[in-house]
Amino acid sequence: MVVKKYRKRPIEAEAVQVTAENAAEIAEWITANLDEMHGANAYQRYFFGKAQTMVVEIPTLHGLAEAVETDWVVRGPKGDFWPVRNDIFGESYEDADVYVRRQMVGEPSCGDPNCPCQRG
Repeated sequence: MVVKKYRKRPIEAEAVQVTAENAAEIAEWITANLDEMHGANAYQRYFFGKAQTMVVEIPTLHGLAEAVETDWVVRGPKGDFWPVRNDIFGESYEDADVYVRRQMVGEPSCGDPNCPCQRG
């Protein structure tokens, strides 16, 4: 058996970060882009009667998934949706405009969101 390394091809996707203020709007965005058999839901999660976090329930290709506050909801090029934890999103995705600028100038991405190479 030969194990090789592979690099995931870059795709362009739409994404929005979940907050308490926009969870219902995200659920509407997902529902508007799915067929009438599927829909998303947003609700407040409680623990012992105390509000904890907003949750967006997302119908994915693999069943229902949840995105909570600070997670990202990603819409792929084929219209499918999936949640991504904030730390994974930061490691795996970059702003498409930043990517294009880096390609034009040939600068590598340092991964630091505060670095001048990340600013427009």
